[in-house]
Amino acid sequence: MATKKSSRGRKKKRPNYLKFIIIALFCFGAGALTYATLDYFFTKDKVVVKSEVAHELQKKVEKKAVPKKDKSAEKKHDKNAEKTEKNKPAMVVLSDENLTHALADLNLSFDEKKDVKTEEKSQETEVYKPSQNIIKQPSRFSKAKLAIIIDDMADKEHVDGLRSVGLKLTPSFFPPSKDFAHTPNLALKFEFYMVHLPLEAISHKDRLKTLSTKDNYETIEKAIKAVRHDFPRAKFINNHTGSKFTSNLASSKMLLQALKKYDFLFVDSKTIASTKMRTATQQEGFRYIYRDVFLDNKNDRNYIRKELKKAVEIAKKRGYAIAIGHPKKITFKTLKTSQDILSDVEVVYINEIYEYYR
Repeated sequence: MATKKSSRGRKKKRPNYLKFIIIALFCFGAGALTYATLDYFFTKDKVVVKSEVAHELQKKVEKKAVPKKDKSAEKKHDKNAEKTEKNKPAMVVLSDENLTHALADLNLSFDEKKDVKTEEKSQETEVYKPSQNIIKQPSRFSKAKLAIIIDDMADKEHVDGLRSVGLKLTPSFFPPSKDFAHTPNLALKFEFYMVHLPLEAISHKDRLKTLSTKDNYETIEKAIKAVRHDFPRAKFINNHTGSKFTSNLASSKMLLQALKKYDFLFVDSKTIASTKMRTATQQEGFRYIYRDVFLDNKNDRNYIRKELKKAVEIAKKRGYAIAIGHPKKITFKTLKTSQDILSDVEVVYINEIYEYYR
């Protein structure tokens, strides 16, 4: 009997399922709370504007990339949804192409501010980037071609210095003026030369007679007519200074119209990043020919060699390039002793490569 009582008195222990359920719910809740917290801090502002450049990029992109409103689709949204949309921060999804254009436009706006302070000669050479206005190296080129223009040619000393280099350099002469009355005669000493036309700058004042954004077509046409008279064999003109003039589309187009009348082609010295000459040439039916590198913004041999290497690399990648230097003794001396750099290219006049620009 004692054995039976003991057996009845024993209670079977059942699994406590409620406890497991509570623990599981607690773990799930804790995990969800942790995920929400991390998500809040790490994904709330994926596009965080931490600098002036990024902030301005966002504003520019919003203006350019906002899609046209679909009126039929708008009617389908209720009022509450519209209010919610208005309160959301503006987010723009960019394709690679749109992002490239946006960054390029932003770069121009900042470069323009920089150029007002530093003016033309301090602008750094741009990094080579393939663009739609160039043609890749023609297959018949056995060697990449580099045109080196020497601007500001004005007197006999400049002529002698250029000739002493022993390279096929392209001299670009100032139009005759009170200070440089004999430039047309000096130009005749060369088989090929250009004209270096003074255009209005943003802040730089020049003693030379300069075409201005205030000039009408008649004034510009008269100046180009005089250039044609003084330089009958010239085919190409590039700008001296001109940051303000070439940033003005209307003035740029009037200049190109006058150049067309007197059978000139324009080479953009790109003295400012916001030049409108690309647009103007496209609208007026010109090729957009432009320099790739300024060689001697600094009067330093090592600097000039570094920029010359950049020009050579661009020519090797694309097949041709244009560099601009000035009639300085250090420039001529450096070019004369840089055969190790120039051995990879053929130095040519600009008329041998201009046709590959669109």
